[in-house]
Formats: sequence, C-alpha cells, structure tokens
Amino acid sequence: RIEAQVQPLVPHLLAIPGCGGLTAAKVLVETAGVDRFRSSAAFAMHAGTAPIPVWAGNRARFRLNRGGNRQLNAALHRIAVTQ
Repeated sequence: RIEAQVQPLVPHLLAIPGCGGLTAAKVLVETAGVDRFRSSAAFAMHAGTAPIPVWAGNRARFRLNRGGNRQLNAALHRIAVTQ
C-alpha cells in the first residue's frame, strides 16, 4: 500500500535500482521538500553525507559527518549498498 501511495509523488525515485516503496517514502518524508535546500551540498549536509574537512599540520583530510538526519542517511545508504 505504501508503494501505491508514493508512486504518484516520486515515480523517479522508485525507478532507481535499490529504492523500494518504503525507502522512497522515507526519503520523501525526511526531505520535506527538496526546494528548501539552496544546493546539493546543503542537502548533503542535512542528510549527513557530506565529508567534513579536518586539518592536521599541512595535510587536509576528511572525516565522516556524524550529524545530520540519521534516518535520511540510512535510507540513502540502503540505496547505495543495494546498487
């Protein structure tokens, strides 16, 4: 039933391999309108998928972002791992 309700709203999301009805619904609800993000980088920070720069001496390194929306991050992770 969830997939039937999500299909008219985000058919392009259901077309992605690895994204089922429940995952598409989770991404749709947790995003709450993609228009509110000014860029893809802002969405990545919200989802917790953007790397955070860390400087130690003269070396610039990156670490994982532990913040952000963990539910959205988990849904994106499920899609990525399935692919």
